[in-house]
Amino acid sequence: MVLRVPRQPGLTRSAAGITNRFPAEALAPGQPWPETLEEILACNGWTEADVATWAERWITALRAEFLDASPGNLVPEVDTRLPGHAFDAIPRNLLVDGDRATFIDLEWNLDTPLDFGHLLVRGLVDTFLTTPITGWPAPEIDPTYLTLLHAATAPLGVHLSDAAIAERLDREARFQQVVSGRETNRDFAWLASTHPASRAQLLMHARGLTDEVTALQTERSELINAFEDARARTDRVIAYAAEREREVERLEAALVRAEASLVMPPPEPLGPAIRLGRAFRGLFPSKRT
Repeated sequence: MVLRVPRQPGLTRSAAGITNRFPAEALAPGQPWPETLEEILACNGWTEADVATWAERWITALRAEFLDASPGNLVPEVDTRLPGHAFDAIPRNLLVDGDRATFIDLEWNLDTPLDFGHLLVRGLVDTFLTTPITGWPAPEIDPTYLTLLHAATAPLGVHLSDAAIAERLDREARFQQVVSGRETNRDFAWLASTHPASRAQLLMHARGLTDEVTALQTERSELINAFEDARARTDRVIAYAAEREREVERLEAALVRAEASLVMPPPEPLGPAIRLGRAFRGLFPSKRT
């Protein structure tokens, strides 16, 4: 069971004809329906028919939950009235488990009836805003939020004029102002000119930049490691050169000592007796016979 309570219990639950219901509900199985759209828009070559098929499953769940689900026109008219508590029955709050579809978190209730056109614009625009587009559309599609809105509805026989879309956007803007105190600035001109595919391209570009930054960081780490290795080798070479220099100095000193030991000492000076004897022989030369 999921129970919801206000963070500030003292605040009023209702304002300007809008009530926060804080619903309690059982846990429901299933895949959030926008995830299926994300899978579709991740494929290159997706078409209007792909988007319309996805939207039709949501509209079928709306009919089963809030309208007569008997056979006939499967898509309600734009002005078809829905109960006020269907206001949050948007794709983001739809869980699909095979043939079973369950709406959850139906938080807001309008005191006045809600028309299908408002819920259609509210639910689809909310989904397109929050669902990334990573695949390229078919060549004939120039996707703006407006063309996506038409892609999801026109094949199903829903005819939303520009004036009808603008009116529903104004209603949604007033709701957002009441519940959040902020202006959305999402009017018809914004819807017609904003390209969600550009957002997807920016996301892909951002991922590319992230990969490039990662590669540069890896290269930087490799260069730092190479520099450290080179510096370590240089330090070893310097130490080896210093050791060789000391060895050369040692050998040169040993050579000097060896050369000194090989030099003959100078002759001893003659003593006095030897010098006198030579003098007498000079005075009295010997007579030869």
